[in-house]
Amino acid sequence: MSTRKLAAAEGMPEISRRCALMAGANFAIAATLTVAAVQPAPAAGVESEHPWVRARQLARELAATLAECDDGQCMAEIYPATASTLPVLFGSIEGSAESRLLYHAKAYARAARDIDPTAGEMWMGRAVDADNPHRFNIVIVREA
Repeated sequence: MSTRKLAAAEGMPEISRRCALMAGANFAIAATLTVAAVQPAPAAGVESEHPWVRARQLARELAATLAECDDGQCMAEIYPATASTLPVLFGSIEGSAESRLLYHAKAYARAARDIDPTAGEMWMGRAVDADNPHRFNIVIVREA
């Protein structure tokens, strides 16, 4: 005997795929509306907190949360939502000086591209000679 007929035989309603999908969608909408309804409205005359105060509080909370991720070896790079299609980037903190240098070189390249959209490929160089005054080089090549 199929489960569908057994359920109907016990006085339960028949459940079709369409019925299940509609019930799931209705549940999701109801849950969203409930969460929205539970959010407290700001009291009349109460001033909302300054954006910098809120930003610092959120940054402290994020720092505490990141300390719990991957044994504290994660970091976040956050931009204003209006400045990027990917405003939050997560990365790994590696202890070597080489990896930190590469991370900052890539950040330099991103900033160069923000200033000049024709900025293209990034090259990094290191002088072999310790007496060379240009020990580390980062070059962003302009596209033709």
